[in-house]
Amino acid sequence: MRNLLNLLTFCGFLLVTTTVFSQNYTLPWIIKPIIGDVDKVTYRDGNSKKHYAIVEKNGLKGLVDSKGKQVLPIEYNVLNVHWVGTVYAEKGGQKFNFAPNLKPFADSIQSVIPLEDGRFLLENQKGKWGVANKKMKTVIPFNYQVDQGLETVSLINSDKTIEIGRLIMPDGQASGLMSLNLDLQWPGVTLYKETKGSKKGIMGKKNVPLTPPIYSFYYIKGDYAVAFISKKIWGVINSKGDTLVPFEYEELGKINNALTTIFKKDGKIGVLNVTNGRIVIPAGTYDDIKYVNGEMDYYVVVKNQKQGICDNNGKEILAPTYDTALKSGDYLYVVEQKSSQYPKRGLFSTQGQVLLKPDSVKLLVLANNTLYVEQLDGTVRHINQKMEVVQTFSPGTAQPFEENWILVEDGKGRKFYHANSTKINPIWYDEVSEPKDDKVHIVKKDGFWGVVHNSGEVLIPTVMDEIVYNWDSLSVKYKGKWGVVKNTFY
Repeated sequence: MRNLLNLLTFCGFLLVTTTVFSQNYTLPWIIKPIIGDVDKVTYRDGNSKKHYAIVEKNGLKGLVDSKGKQVLPIEYNVLNVHWVGTVYAEKGGQKFNFAPNLKPFADSIQSVIPLEDGRFLLENQKGKWGVANKKMKTVIPFNYQVDQGLETVSLINSDKTIEIGRLIMPDGQASGLMSLNLDLQWPGVTLYKETKGSKKGIMGKKNVPLTPPIYSFYYIKGDYAVAFISKKIWGVINSKGDTLVPFEYEELGKINNALTTIFKKDGKIGVLNVTNGRIVIPAGTYDDIKYVNGEMDYYVVVKNQKQGICDNNGKEILAPTYDTALKSGDYLYVVEQKSSQYPKRGLFSTQGQVLLKPDSVKLLVLANNTLYVEQLDGTVRHINQKMEVVQTFSPGTAQPFEENWILVEDGKGRKFYHANSTKINPIWYDEVSEPKDDKVHIVKKDGFWGVVHNSGEVLIPTVMDEIVYNWDSLSVKYKGKWGVVKNTFY
């Protein structure tokens, strides 16, 4: 029996009360669930002040506004709302373009680009460009090509050039038709280079150079930059142009949060501090040193083909005695007997304390730092961060799904178990979609649909009749009526 006792929608709120818990879900409605008698609703947010949703029925499309009023009839074969609020449609072989206020452009228009001053740059079917004002009246005829400058866009032909201003791009900033090669390599620092060549220097106030243009920049973190003068002459400078690490190294790596980096000198590997050049791990202590993960918060150290772990200040946490050593989630993960039929896998804390002694198991650290542990006989255990068994699954019935789920299939069917489950409150769903770009899953439970982030946070409770994912929003059907909810994880 479904737990839902009461469901009310009012003032943009969805109030859900269940027999298990009572919780208010404040849904960020773009369009409340008031759209009826259609098969499907899709929506794309944009810069337009008006919110339009595409409605479909019997294979044809139309448009409704945020109050559910039909503003374009359901008669188009193709209907798309552009991010700036313009609308493109096709019907019976004819093509139509509408402005954000739904006033039609000429049928011959194939491109519509908004200008910063509120006008529109238009391209016709012949590839010629012109400009229309806010009332859709053509103010510059279609007799030009487009020329992009550094600051503005112009229309040109054999007779004259007309500067028309700047374009609005999807991030809301004024820009050109194409992304410009502006030097934003070091935020807050002005770099310059000579007319010829690619080497750069730092420019000070009043356009007085702080350094000569002799550097190629490899990696920048805050006030520090790893740079090289030539192929095997590397060092570190700051934003004032001061040399912090002398240019005497064959190579330097990326800078981590502890402001240390890997260096190579005389063919040997070590670690140094980029703020002052202090040696953290002397060159030659290990045969090789690598970053342990994308966060670069630990180092994998190699000696005699065995691996261990050092922290980013050079302290050895695990001696190099393992076939594989790495950091996974909040743990240090090791593998022994890697080439055998049954490799042994184990976990340590980041201080080096044994959490799971290496054993012949399949061991996965899930995104919430709980564990998926599969024994040789196929039995799977879900273990929490206290190393307690939360759930045990029969042999051959469970497998990991995405980053935080376990898919369980047995003779009764299949279900999805979330890694946030506890012994007291296991979290199950009947269906879970593949994750969308922002790790959002559409889920089903007891015949109703909802939306859950991969982390387990509920965006929409499982009370909807149907849900359509629109990237930056979600179309939802509740009690036979469609509405649109903003995707807050986007």
